[in-house]
Amino acid sequence: MDTKKLLTYSLSALLLGGGCAYLGDSLGSYSAACQDLPALTAELEHSARQSELPSAQVLLAALQHSGAAKQLVSTESEHLLRSASAAHLPAAQRLLGQYQLSQLQPEGDPYSAVQNLKQAAANGSALAMLELSEMYRQGHNVSADDQQALEWLRRAAASGNAQAQYLLGQRLSASLDAYSSGTEGAQWLEKARQKGSRPAQLLLGRLYRDGQGVGQDEAKGRNLIQTLAEQNYAPAQYELGCMYLSGQGISKDSAQAQEWLKKAAAQNYGEANCKLALMYLEGNGVAKDPAKALDWLQQAVRQNSPTAQRRLGMLYRDGQGVGKDIAKALAYLEQAARQDDARAQYFAACLYDNVTPQGHAAGTPQKLRDHAKALRWLETAARLGDSDAQYALGQRYRLGRYVAKNGEKAVEWLEKARQQGNNAALLSLGAMYEKGDGVKADGDKAVELFTLAAKRGDVRSQVHLGEIYEAGKIVPADYQKALDIYAQASKQGCANGTYHLGKMYEEGHGVSKNLSKARSLYEEAAQKKDADALAALGSMYYVGRGVGIDVGKAANYYLAAAKRGHTAAMGMMAYLYQSGEGGIPRDMNKALEMYTRAAKQGDPLCQYALGEIYEKGQGVSANYQKAFTYYKMAAENSEPRAQLALGQMYESGRGVSADSNAAVKWYTKAASNGSVVAQRYLGKYYYDRGDMRTAAADNFAKAFDWFKKAADRGDAISQRSVAALYDNAYITTCPTDKGQAVEYYKMAAHQGDLAAMTRLISLYQQDQAYDKALYWLEKAAFDYGCSRAYRDLYFMAESGQGMPRDPEKAERYRNLWVSTNGNGPDLPIGDTPIGY
Repeated sequence: MDTKKLLTYSLSALLLGGGCAYLGDSLGSYSAACQDLPALTAELEHSARQSELPSAQVLLAALQHSGAAKQLVSTESEHLLRSASAAHLPAAQRLLGQYQLSQLQPEGDPYSAVQNLKQAAANGSALAMLELSEMYRQGHNVSADDQQALEWLRRAAASGNAQAQYLLGQRLSASLDAYSSGTEGAQWLEKARQKGSRPAQLLLGRLYRDGQGVGQDEAKGRNLIQTLAEQNYAPAQYELGCMYLSGQGISKDSAQAQEWLKKAAAQNYGEANCKLALMYLEGNGVAKDPAKALDWLQQAVRQNSPTAQRRLGMLYRDGQGVGKDIAKALAYLEQAARQDDARAQYFAACLYDNVTPQGHAAGTPQKLRDHAKALRWLETAARLGDSDAQYALGQRYRLGRYVAKNGEKAVEWLEKARQQGNNAALLSLGAMYEKGDGVKADGDKAVELFTLAAKRGDVRSQVHLGEIYEAGKIVPADYQKALDIYAQASKQGCANGTYHLGKMYEEGHGVSKNLSKARSLYEEAAQKKDADALAALGSMYYVGRGVGIDVGKAANYYLAAAKRGHTAAMGMMAYLYQSGEGGIPRDMNKALEMYTRAAKQGDPLCQYALGEIYEKGQGVSANYQKAFTYYKMAAENSEPRAQLALGQMYESGRGVSADSNAAVKWYTKAASNGSVVAQRYLGKYYYDRGDMRTAAADNFAKAFDWFKKAADRGDAISQRSVAALYDNAYITTCPTDKGQAVEYYKMAAHQGDLAAMTRLISLYQQDQAYDKALYWLEKAAFDYGCSRAYRDLYFMAESGQGMPRDPEKAERYRNLWVSTNGNGPDLPIGDTPIGY
C-alpha cells in the first residue's frame, strides 16, 4: 500500500479509536505527512465513494469543513458525514453535529445537531462529550446547566481523555460549589499528568505548593513546576519566575525571576511580558523604569497578546506610567476582549458604564459611554466564567440598572459568581432572600448564604449576620452568636465589627452592660475612622452616657462621622449648627449643607427638617415649593410628620395646588404610621363634610372612628371631639352616650382643655351636681387663670347657687374677674368645638 493510502488508513484508525485529542491535531499531522494535498484528497474521495473505508468519508468531510480542501472539492460535507454516520462512526456523528451547528440560522432549532453530538458521545466520542460539556456550561444552543456540563465532563474524563481529565481536575480544584472536591480534582489532574498533560502538571504543582485540595508540599509543587520550566514550557517558566519574585514556595530571587520570565517572554508568552512590565512599573525586584515597563507591554501587544492588551488598557485607564486616556484604554481593552479575554471584557464594560471595578466614577467622557455595549461585554465575560462580570450582570438584573428588573436572571448570574467564591455575590443573594427582592423571601436561605460568606472570612457578611442574630427578625434572637460573630470580624481587623461589639456592651446584649467597655471599643474602632463608632461616641458625650455631658466633644465626633458619610451624624451636626446648643457657633449655611447632604442620602428626618425650615422660614426666606419638595421626600420615606405636613399643604394649597383627595391620602398614611395629629385631622376632615340630610351622613361615623383612635392615644382635642359626638344626639350615625361623653370630657379637661371643662361644668350644673361643677370651675380659675371661671364663681358665691352664699368670697372672685377680664385664657362660650 502506498504512503498516502497508508496515511488514510492510519488516520482513520485514530478517528475510529478516538486516539486524537482534537480533530485539528489529526488534520495537522495529515497535512504535514503529505504535502500533495490534491493527490491526498483524490485518494480520500476514491475511498469515500467506493465506501471501502467509512472513516475516509469523515476525513474528507473534515477537510472540506475546515477549509483545507476548499479549492479542490465540492461541498459534500453533510452528505459524506450522513453516509459515514449510518455506519455508527462516533467521529462522523460528532462532525455532523458540528456541521449542522455551523450552518444553523439564528432562528433555527439545534435539536438535530445536539442529538448527533449526544449519539457520538454515547458511542464513546470523548471530544463530543467535551463539546457538550462546554455547550451546557456556556448555554450555547442549549439551556445553561452546570450539572449537565459537569456530568459530560466527568464522562469524557472517565473515557480516558487527558484534556477532559485536566479540565475536570481544574474545575473541581478551583470551584466552591456543592459538586466540587479539591481532593478529587487533584486525582483527576494526576491522571491527566500521567498521560503527558503539561497544563495538568502545572496546576498540580500549584496545588501542592499552596496546599489547596491536597496536603501542602512546597517541594513537590516546586519540582513539578520547575521540571516543566526546564522542558521549555512557557507557562511553567512564567509560574517559576513569579515564584522567585514573590518568594512563594521558593527562596526569593529577583534575578532568577527575571531570567525565567524572560525565557517565557521569548516564547511570546504574554503573561511574562506583562509581569516584567509590572516589575519595572512598580520597582518590584528591579529599579523602577516606566519606559521599560511600557516597552515590555508593547512587545507583547505586537505579539497580539490579549493579556498585554488588557494591561496596557488598564495603564491608560489609570494614567499609570502613561497619560490617562479612556479612549485608548477602551481601544486596547476591546482588542483583548475580542480575543476572549474575559477580564478585558469586564473592564471594558465598566468603562462603558463609567464606573471602576470598585464602583467609583471612572471619568469616561460622555460621548464614550455606552450601556448597551457594556451589557454585551458583561454577558460575554460572564459566559466565559468571569465571576466579577457574573456578579455585575446579576446586580444589573437585580436592581433593574439599564435592563428590565429580573429576579430570576439576577439569581442565575449571582449564583454562578458565588460558586466561584465571589463573596459580594453571596451578600447580594442573601439580601435578595432576606428582603424577598425578586425572589420569594426565605430567611433560612439568606442566613445560610451570609453564613457561608462569613466562614470564608468576609467581614461584611460577618457584621450583617451578627446584626441578624442580634435583631432576631428572620431568625430567633441569639445574642451570644451575634457577640461571637462580631468578635470574629473584630479580630480580622474590621472596625465596624469592633463598633458592634461596643454596641452590645452599651446595650447589655449577651453581656453585662458596661459603658466603659463600650466606650473603649468605640474608641478603638474610631481610631480606624469607623463612622458608626464616631457617631456612637458623639451620642455618649451629647447625652452624658457613661461620660460627662460635653456637647463640644460630641460635635467633634459627630463632625468626623459626618465627613465619612454617616447620615445620623450629619443630622445632629445640622441641628447643632441650627440651634447653637452647647456653645456651637450658630451657622445656618452649614446647617443647611448638612441637612441637605443627609437628605440626599435618603434620611427622612433631615428631609422633614428641611421642609420645616423652608415652610416656616427658619433662618431662610420661606419657600413653600421647597418645603413641599422636602416634605414629599420624607413622606415617601414613611416619615409620619412629613406625611401630615404634606396633607396640610394639599388641604390649604400652600406650595402646591389644593387637592382634598391628596390631603386625605397623606393624612391616612400619617395616621397609619402612628401620627395622632393626623388621626385628628382625618376626624375633622370627615366631620366638616358630614351632612345628616345626604349620603354624607356616613362621614360623621368616619370622623368618630378617627377621633376615637386619637383620643384613646391621649390627644385632648380628639377626646373632647369624641365626647361632643357622644353628646350630640342629632348625629344619628354616631353613638349617643352621655356617660361616655362625660368620661371623654373629663379626659380632655384633665389635660387642660378649657372647652371640655366648659361643657363638663354645664352638664354638671344641668344635673345639679354643683360640687362637681364647682371643682372644674375652681380648676379653670385657679390652675389656668380663666376670667369667665372667676365670673361664674362670683355669681355662685353671691347667689348661693351651688355653694354656700359668701359675700366676702364673692367680692374676692369679682375682683379676680375684673383683674383678668380680657387677659389670659378663657372658657369658650357656645357649642363645644370639634376637631380644633
